[in-house]
Amino acid sequence: MSPAPAGSGRSRHGLLALAAGVALAGAAETAWLVLSWLRHGHLPCAARSRLSCEALFLASGTMPLGVPLAAWGHAAYACATLLALAALWLEGGWAARARAAFRALALAMALFSLFLLARMAALGALCPWCLLSAAFSLSLGAIAVVDDARDAGLARAGAAGAGLAGAMVALTVLAGGHKPIAPHGEPRELESLARHLAASGARFYGVWWCDGCREQKEMFGVAALELPYVECSAGAPAGVTEYPTWEIAGRRTTGVLEPDSLAVLSGFGRLGRPRPAPRALRKRVTPRPRKATRRAVRAAIVPRAPSSPQNYCPTGDSGTATRLRHHRWRA
Repeated sequence: MSPAPAGSGRSRHGLLALAAGVALAGAAETAWLVLSWLRHGHLPCAARSRLSCEALFLASGTMPLGVPLAAWGHAAYACATLLALAALWLEGGWAARARAAFRALALAMALFSLFLLARMAALGALCPWCLLSAAFSLSLGAIAVVDDARDAGLARAGAAGAGLAGAMVALTVLAGGHKPIAPHGEPRELESLARHLAASGARFYGVWWCDGCREQKEMFGVAALELPYVECSAGAPAGVTEYPTWEIAGRRTTGVLEPDSLAVLSGFGRLGRPRPAPRALRKRVTPRPRKATRRAVRAAIVPRAPSSPQNYCPTGDSGTATRLRHHRWRA
């Protein structure tokens, strides 16, 4: 068996080093997403992408076996990093096994990312952090394909990767959590209520693994981003032992509350009923004047002839002017 050319070895080491760097970047990104999830209870999206991130957060299949997808991704990226470094530093059979395992895992991550991209397209929600993670996974898959093509082992690695990706898809679909419920109200009204709760000083205490907290957010739909949510996985305020717990006007209520009940408790008013606009925004309504008839206009301009000659004088003296104004007023 002839030894491999030196140039081929250097190229392979370069691919493995690149793969380790990409996997390490993916592990760092998903670790930040997991920490943000644990701290705030949602993905750290901003601006217009917040709606897409919240829609994905509330969708089914985002928590296989009760663990967020970001945590699964972090575990996959960490394993890919270790396998790439092992294939780069080890020698002999251990290096070949590490390289084969890395290829299968990288192809599985790329295929699963394609599945997640299809899910996001179906929901019409594109999370920027999810797209970045998908780019990392697809890059690892491309590196694995290039590395496999040189060893003619693409078929075996592809079969192993497809099997692993299929298992993850099945886990996501079958054990990805409960089916989300529809929002309980009109989107604009729910958003107004959520902002009113935040402005009034109310607090919504919960933890990311609580099904009741998730159901409470689902009642508001994407307006859940405006709720005064406080993630308590790292520590809860004194007296808060169950979730979800609402604190409104100094009183605490435990359990999932309907948006209509929250509206009444916070002084927002019942949902579905028109509420008076603020005084500064009320329009002044001026009664529309009656349409003057031809007879009334003529009577206002031309005085009626007096019934007796002595009350009318065409000479234009002061008395006549007074009587003329009198007749115009009476008309």
